[in-house]
Amino acid sequence: MNPINTTGDISPRTSGALARKLLEVAQPIMVSQRFGQPDVQEKNASKVRRWRRYETLPPAVAPLAEGITPNGTKVRYTDYQTQLQEFGDVVPLTDVVADTHEDPVLQEMTKRIAQQAAETVEVVTFEALKGGSNVIFANNVATRLLVTSAIARSDLRIAVRTLKRNRAMKISSIINASPNIGTSPVEAAFFAFAHPDVTADIRGLPGFKNSVEYGAPGKSLPGEIGAAEDVRFIETDFCTPWLAAATSISSTTYLSNGAIPSAGAAPDVYPVIILGQDAYGVVRLQGYGNSPKIYVQNPGTSSKSDILGQRGGVGWKLWYSAVRLNELWMERLEVAVTAKPS
Repeated sequence: MNPINTTGDISPRTSGALARKLLEVAQPIMVSQRFGQPDVQEKNASKVRRWRRYETLPPAVAPLAEGITPNGTKVRYTDYQTQLQEFGDVVPLTDVVADTHEDPVLQEMTKRIAQQAAETVEVVTFEALKGGSNVIFANNVATRLLVTSAIARSDLRIAVRTLKRNRAMKISSIINASPNIGTSPVEAAFFAFAHPDVTADIRGLPGFKNSVEYGAPGKSLPGEIGAAEDVRFIETDFCTPWLAAATSISSTTYLSNGAIPSAGAAPDVYPVIILGQDAYGVVRLQGYGNSPKIYVQNPGTSSKSDILGQRGGVGWKLWYSAVRLNELWMERLEVAVTAKPS
């Protein structure tokens, strides 16, 4: 059974001067939905969403022989699918909290669940992106266990070269940050997601250009820190590392378990996810648009299970899935992070 938040959980402030303005909470920048190919699953059409991509035909370089029909080329295609899952949560409140508390608890909880829903979508999306099969390890080592280097220009150049070789298109439009699905043009580039811990090393790349140097107001995107080597970097703390994953070495040079090690320790390994256009998709059930459904029940509303209306609360619900649509159009660069950047 879900716990009910009572006055014991949300105590009133009974002494001292009362600050009417409640403290704000830290809110991360939500970025994953702006770069994925958006799709909507029709209601009553199952939980499975499928895509099909017809592969390119090879060049027909052999000259035709007079009077002879060529043998022809067989069409090849690749199918992708994902299954939508239902996510949600509730914050139950009693009538005593609603009737006696000096804070606007119900309104504040509505804000918090909206943030919770958005963060849930980000976590689900980045877990899908981090599972990609197209990967490069810093300094060209063979496995994650051997990663002992911060991001370098050579790694970035290899990643970009690989994307171009695979005919990945630079991203030239992104999804609008609004409930209605639409796009806005951006200057074409490959875009990369990276954790804030990696930012200092990225800024140290030769040729890095800070986003404030772009020249045109509003040219940079929310969370964007700058660009290097055809790649624009977006900072997000949802692009989480694998803690102490480089277990083949002990070092004080790189972060370990998210902290500066005082003695030799296994470095954390951070993903830098570099994307081309339509590398991944985000799917919602029809009727949910770009937002979860929010439910509010004021305490005091009588029902069969609560005749006296003693319980109420707020909640949210969303059908969602994220899927990698083309492994070759996204690259995961795995790096260590300098513990004490200069």
